[in-house]
Amino acid sequence: MARCGLPICAEEGSRIPFFKKIMIGIGDSQNVDENLSTFAAHLQILQKSTELRGYDQLILIDEICGSTDPEEGSALARSFIESFAAQKVFAVVTSHLGPLKSGWGPEDVILNGSLEYDPKSGRPTYQFLSGIAGDSLALQTARRVGVDPGIIDRALECLSPATRARLDSLDEIERLKHDLSEMQRQLKSEMKKSKREKAPLREFDPRLRVPKTRCSGKDLKKSRKTSRRGDRSSPS
Repeated sequence: MARCGLPICAEEGSRIPFFKKIMIGIGDSQNVDENLSTFAAHLQILQKSTELRGYDQLILIDEICGSTDPEEGSALARSFIESFAAQKVFAVVTSHLGPLKSGWGPEDVILNGSLEYDPKSGRPTYQFLSGIAGDSLALQTARRVGVDPGIIDRALECLSPATRARLDSLDEIERLKHDLSEMQRQLKSEMKKSKREKAPLREFDPRLRVPKTRCSGKDLKKSRKTSRRGDRSSPS
C-alpha cells in the first residue's frame, strides 16, 4: 500500500521500510500431487525463508510449526526463529505453542507480544501488547461460540492441575492487560493533546514569547539612523 501511495493505518510521521523480498507462510499449502502434507509444505516455506539475509527482507509466518506434535513443533519453531534472527531478517511470526511464549532473552533480539482480548466480551481489540505473552483462550472461545457446556466441563477435567490453576488466574491477568492497554491509550491521547496545544507556540520566540519578525540589514541600519536622529533632537 505504501509503495502504491495508498494511506495506511499508522501514526503521523511513521516510516515504512521497503522490503526487497517477502516470504509468506499462511494457510494450507499441502499438495497431493507432490506428496506434500500440510506440515511438509509448511517446512519447505520455512526452509526457503532461512535463505534470506538482511533487514530489507520480510518473513510472515502464521502458526509456525503448529500442525504437528506440540513439543517437537515448538523445538523446530524456536530453531527457525533463532535462524531468522541470526540472519537479521525482519519477521512477524504467530503461534499458539506454549513453549514459544517464554524463554526469550535480550540477546535473542526477539520481541514477544500478544493481542489484547476484551475480558468481558472475549473478543479481540487488536491492540498489540509488547512484551506480554498471550493465552490461546481456547475454552473461553468455546463458551463464546456456544459449545455445549458439558463438553467444556469435561475438557476442564482433562486439564493438568497446573493448567487449571493458570486458567483460574487468567481473568485477573486479562484485567491487568486491559488496564495496561487503557493506560497506553490514555498516554497516546495526552501526547496528541499536548502536541496540538504546543503547535501555536512554534511561531513564537521560545525565550520572549513574542512573534518572530524578519528584518534585512538595510532595515536595521535605517532603524539605527532614526534612533540617532531622535537622540540629537531631544532637549538636554
